[in-house]
Amino acid sequence: MEFFLPTVFLMLVAFLFTVTVIPKMSHIVILVAAAIFITITVYNHYSLFADEYKVMSWIDTAKQFAPTLLILLVIALTGGYLLYISTTGKGSSNLPMPPASIPPPETATNYMTQAIGQGLVAAGATSVNRSGNVRNNVPIANTAHMNVAESVLSKAP
Repeated sequence: MEFFLPTVFLMLVAFLFTVTVIPKMSHIVILVAAAIFITITVYNHYSLFADEYKVMSWIDTAKQFAPTLLILLVIALTGGYLLYISTTGKGSSNLPMPPASIPPPETATNYMTQAIGQGLVAAGATSVNRSGNVRNNVPIANTAHMNVAESVLSKAP
């Protein structure tokens, strides 16, 4: 197969359509379009190769339908999940909200988590309030009361 300029033009148009139009489409529109294109492709394939399919046994026919059935199953499950999300609403779960503060780094259950927490406190990414809980995104004015102030992390540039 030769590489002609019409092929390059068609690839350029397909690229521009993919980059500009498809990201603005709804996920339901993309799902329906994918299902329609797969149906057209399967129909076209079976109409072009009808003679070859007449000679096949039922096992060969079942093998031919397996990829199509798997693709349609993935599309149906994706569509069902997207419909479930769109009808129930995003974030409408019954999970409790996370706490406003996290425990201090000294209460960590392993040394790695404790070191990360102390490094965040030393870097000023979090601060410890009077109750011992860590507040996020508040710079620390004075870290002399913390044992991490003498650590290597606090002396880093």
